[in-house]
Amino acid sequence: MSSFLLAFFARGAAVLALALLINRRLRRTSAALRVTVLATALAAVLVLPVLAAVVPSWHLGGFATGAPPAISEPVQLPAGDGARMTAAASPGAGASAASASALHVPWAALAT
Repeated sequence: MSSFLLAFFARGAAVLALALLINRRLRRTSAALRVTVLATALAAVLVLPVLAAVVPSWHLGGFATGAPPAISEPVQLPAGDGARMTAAASPGAGASAASASALHVPWAALAT
């Protein structure tokens, strides 16, 4: 819970700091513009918790944090019956039952 509040505090502080920097750059403009910038920043800080509850979080899964695991041994595939594999692999081997039995994958065993 405290990390949750700390994240909102950091985001809000960043938005307000950016608004103060923009406000500093606009010091020779009208006061109405400077107040609008500060009011918009304050509204954005107040809306941040609502947006976090409504909008789903984004995770960048494409970026790995560590090195990929090294493979020590090559994967051993099960050897099938030669006649059944040849019949299934040859074009025009007629039956879909032969190809279905030759290409059976034990998905339940792979899931564990």
